[in-house]
Amino acid sequence: MTRHILTHLGVKVRCSVCGVVKCRHDLLRAHIKSSEQCRFAFVDIVHGPQGHLLVPEGLVTAHQV
Repeated sequence: MTRHILTHLGVKVRCSVCGVVKCRHDLLRAHIKSSEQCRFAFVDIVHGPQGHLLVPEGLVTAHQV
């Protein structure tokens, strides 16, 4: 269910080596494991106009102004 929600929210991740973008973290991990060139890559969150910040509800109420 979480993967489904993240897909609809537009959360995307990018390979730090080759720049391939995937909509799910598990798909990018599979790419990193299967690619010789990318095997030491890490996951970058894609920022931009479609980027979304997911904040746990408790943190939001603790930092309200």
